[in-house]
Amino acid sequence: MRIITPEQDQHLDHLSHSINRQHHISLQINEELDVHHGLLQDLDADIDRTQSRLGKARKKLDRVARGVKNNGWCLPCCYGLHAAETVFLRFSGCDWGVDFYSPHSYYPVQDMT
Repeated sequence: MRIITPEQDQHLDHLSHSINRQHHISLQINEELDVHHGLLQDLDADIDRTQSRLGKARKKLDRVARGVKNNGWCLPCCYGLHAAETVFLRFSGCDWGVDFYSPHSYYPVQDMT
């Protein structure tokens, strides 16, 4: 039978304390990972919804661009659109724009290419 010296006993106490501290740290890391996993799942769902909305908006813009290209007109297409969309129409070959401050005033768009 071997007797543990007070110095060995003190080392064992330090080792036990270190192991307990590591255990608590690992539990905290696990909790943090659970929180981050939930946040990432929420972000993934938000990204999917945004991607779907962007796809729908892109289809609408493509439809407008096809109408402008195929029909050679854009006044009905431009009416009620935002200024940024009018800029899009200008660069896609549209000859007319809309002054959004006055819905009945149309003006020719200069060639910007």
